[in-house]
Amino acid sequence: MKKIWANCALTLAIAGALAIPLGAPNEAKADDGGGDSGQAYSQIHDWYVGHGVPDKVASRLAADILHGKMPQSSQPNANPVAEDTHRDGSWVVTTRRFADGSVTESRLEQPLPQAAGGITTLSVGACEGTIRGTNYTNYKNCRVEETSAYLILSFRADYTQAYGIGVVDALRQPYEWAVGGTASTPSLSISRKSQSSSGPATAVGKSLYKTPYSSANVSITLKVTGTSASSSRSGF
Repeated sequence: MKKIWANCALTLAIAGALAIPLGAPNEAKADDGGGDSGQAYSQIHDWYVGHGVPDKVASRLAADILHGKMPQSSQPNANPVAEDTHRDGSWVVTTRRFADGSVTESRLEQPLPQAAGGITTLSVGACEGTIRGTNYTNYKNCRVEETSAYLILSFRADYTQAYGIGVVDALRQPYEWAVGGTASTPSLSISRKSQSSSGPATAVGKSLYKTPYSSANVSITLKVTGTSASSSRSGF
């Protein structure tokens, strides 16, 4: 009996010194690529709520994403039930809403053009729009960005709109941000440099998004015609 009591006392002393409650399981926090799961949940939930999604729907979407069930917005054949485009300063912003409540946002940095012969420089490192004639606009270093609650992909581009033709001149500064998983830095390429009968001038940034449950090829695309520029995303 004394030997048993001594062993119990020693066990209690060690447990107390290490501040580990007896019988407590060895818990490990899941690595979701964005800090602990509580932080990831809050980031996804709060992004949705900030984009007009009701709290209960945002909670469901956040929980589903962190358990590997991706939203309708990430599906290749899903069409938005509502779409809105507006200007926010120097940005053209398009918000798309899907039937399950998920949301995506396209952001294209495109300052309003000046009169012919003028030049607009917003700031160092920001987009510059230059007008060189009535039918010629050159955009330099403009940010192209696609955003969802759990992933952002973007890059900067130089492109030209001249006499009804769009041209992608250069790409730089790929960027990625992810929560609930990890994303590789986008690989940039110009798939069609000049607008033609085949379609608009086109540039693409490709990335791989990985979660503990799966991985997906994701991308952001810039399309330029002689009169407009737009961005889109695939896989998120």
